[in-house]
Amino acid sequence: MRLKKAALILLAIIFTLAAAELLLQLLTPSVIYSPLSNQTYDARLGTKMNPALEDIDEKGFRNPAPLDHADIVTLGDSHTYGVNVSSAMSWPQQLAEMDGVTVYNLGVGSYGTLQYSYLIDEAIKMHPKHIILALYVTNDLDDVCKLVNRTDYWDGWLKERGYDPSVCHETSGAWRTIKHYLTKSNLYWIIASAVKRSYEANDFGDSVVVKEEANRTIMKYKSINNHRRKMDLSRERIALGFDVTKDVIADIEEKCDEAGIDFSIVFIPSKSRAFFEYLKSNGYELSDDYNQLVENENKLVAGFSEFFDELGIEHVDAGPYVLNELYTSDSVYSPTDDGHPLENGYRAYARAAHDGVRMEIVAVPGEPEDGSLQ
Repeated sequence: MRLKKAALILLAIIFTLAAAELLLQLLTPSVIYSPLSNQTYDARLGTKMNPALEDIDEKGFRNPAPLDHADIVTLGDSHTYGVNVSSAMSWPQQLAEMDGVTVYNLGVGSYGTLQYSYLIDEAIKMHPKHIILALYVTNDLDDVCKLVNRTDYWDGWLKERGYDPSVCHETSGAWRTIKHYLTKSNLYWIIASAVKRSYEANDFGDSVVVKEEANRTIMKYKSINNHRRKMDLSRERIALGFDVTKDVIADIEEKCDEAGIDFSIVFIPSKSRAFFEYLKSNGYELSDDYNQLVENENKLVAGFSEFFDELGIEHVDAGPYVLNELYTSDSVYSPTDDGHPLENGYRAYARAAHDGVRMEIVAVPGEPEDGSLQ
């Protein structure tokens, strides 16, 4: 009798979960957020944005319309896509407003070096005057292995170029296998997203707490440690990502040069590095992991900068621009652990691109230096 009752309860649970999953599939993406419906699988890019979403054009990118031509094309990840703000407040569109030009945004969350390598041909087809890559070294190097593990195409791509993709391969444990199947469920994503948002919004004694009212926020020790590891060149997968990124950017520069297109880089800082000097000046004591994160990131920025100088690629670090916003404005980041900025932070990215690479490229000797970029 007990066994029969338990079986009925189990069937009821399974039926309820199945019904909930079906309902969620009907309600996404227009009503409820879920990566399963907001993104579609792509054998080269890993995922693309669903064109059914608001702000996403028919090509799968965050633009008002799928332009055939733009003055500037931007490449990047979620920091270029513009998480936390409207499309108009993403840094590419703020740059468009500053410069009085058209910008087409190819930035998508979770994209990294290999996606940039693939998308450069799409960018060049639009015949822009300028292509800007926003490099987020906090996870772009680690994203190389993530994409290699997701699609067979990039595994072979690495082998063809003399790299060892086995560096990226991970042993599948029991939890990894379970999670693989769970992530195919909208219900899982709804629950996981809610738990994640709650965790990121609260300090449980596991965070650096920024107390200044203008920039009140938290940074979880777990996130700090995670980012520290993703920029640690002593790890094989990160060293691989560094070398692959240099090769990809050299290829992009060559393609742009052949097409007569200016190519530039904007370094996007981690939230931790952006806050580093601000916290030190306000007397905060920072953990060894935090200091090591900043050291790792500075080392990567310096290493890439030296390489870009050798290739003659214009580049700028948006970190000082974000720091300036922290001192002169408020609400640069959300009050949670989320590493993406708000409108003022994205304005700092746009200003870095405007001052650091746009002014360098469009300046004409003899013209008044009034900051206008027509």
